[in-house]
Amino acid sequence: MTDTECWILIEQCHDMALNDMELKCRLIREAVERLPDDSAADMVRFLDTQMSRCYTWPLWGAAYVMNGGCGDDGFHDFRACLISRGEAAVVKALKDPDSLADIAGDIESWFYEGYDAAILNGAQAVLGTLPARGPFPTEPEGEQWAEDTVADLYPELKALYWP
Repeated sequence: MTDTECWILIEQCHDMALNDMELKCRLIREAVERLPDDSAADMVRFLDTQMSRCYTWPLWGAAYVMNGGCGDDGFHDFRACLISRGEAAVVKALKDPDSLADIAGDIESWFYEGYDAAILNGAQAVLGTLPARGPFPTEPEGEQWAEDTVADLYPELKALYWP
């Protein structure tokens, strides 16, 4: 599967489920389970690539502001939920994380645990075992922020979410 085909599959599931993350996880898992072996493996590699691509300090700062704090696990879930919204959302967020204020969704739909697991479980059902994964970045890209001033970096998100 090409990256474009992976995005199409993700976006189709998003459009059917909107911000119902439980439904979206079920839809993507079932869609991956219907793929041939090589395509299921491609979805795993695609997910890993996108999760790594979104491992940036600016996105982590946005997640921190949106959630009133954000640790490693929360940021992992946030990145998966961002990817679940499709290519345009990821591209826009990477360019301007404050633009996440323009994307609908309650806070739970941004930090839902399990979207990446749904893809991995679907692939494992097809393949029997997951393909080799990684390497993954050990540090986020970009400039690190300070917790006491991070909200000021994201005025739109701050207005919507910051306590």
